Amino acid sequence: MKWIRGLTLALALTVPAFAQEPQGAETSKSDTDISPPALAELGLGVALVEKNDWQGALPHFRSAVRLEPKLAITHDALGHALEHTGDILGATREYCQAAQLDPKDIERQSACNTGKNLVKRLKQPPGSSDVPPAAPSWPTAVQGRIGAKYGTRDPITCPSSRKEPMRGPISAEQAKLYFLCRREEVAADGIDLIENLTLEVGNGYPWSWSEPSDADRDSPIYPIRGSFTDYHCWAQHSAPGRNCMTLDQPDAEGKCYRTSFGDWDCRMMDGRHLDSFHHNVPPPPLR
Repeated sequence: MKWIRGLTLALALTVPAFAQEPQGAETSKSDTDISPPALAELGLGVALVEKNDWQGALPHFRSAVRLEPKLAITHDALGHALEHTGDILGATREYCQAAQLDPKDIERQSACNTGKNLVKRLKQPPGSSDVPPAAPSWPTAVQGRIGAKYGTRDPITCPSSRKEPMRGPISAEQAKLYFLCRREEVAADGIDLIENLTLEVGNGYPWSWSEPSDADRDSPIYPIRGSFTDYHCWAQHSAPGRNCMTLDQPDAEGKCYRTSFGDWDCRMMDGRHLDSFHHNVPPPPLR
């Protein structure tokens, strides 16, 4: 999320009003009009943030808010730390408090509104939205020209657009389709297919730096889990009727997310069962 207030915070720490204004000058309450104790707490918090210790910075920013509750900058700092530690509701509360204290700041108003929208989306249960999503249109899985070479069905292909649902969480059925169409393909030495797929979608959570680099930073990430059987089949002349190898993935985990282009991407794998191969297996049944 684009709620960065680092520049304003740095200015408040390096150019405080009490160090710049001549004695006797009257100034309005602003980000630079901060008491030394609150400034010290902000400084300690920022020092920890520079070490990427957002959790450690939280108590210092909370102290700054207690010392200067009517300064927008203290709420900015606490909101930023709460955002980075996963408390989006708390972060939104602080950003909106900052916006209320400084109603002329466009960035603060935008941060508050962005937070409200994200909280609303995160509260929606998986598969729901303001407008019920249409059921995904599944491509017909039949044996065609591609699969005939391997004695299998053709791989599932992705729809022309992967932007549905446009709003709200993704449903389990839609996630299955996007997972399958990205995993099934004709490889250099055979065909890759997925069978026996089960999939659940969890509650969304905000983007962070550990998420895929192509994910939209303003959209939630949805954890997924399930199970499936991974098939790799060679051309039938290699071993007619026994030309496949399978890998069972009973505890697969992954995520669904919108890319910066608005397309959905769903991936999962089971990293704990990478040695459960079965060789000389018949192709999966046609359906």
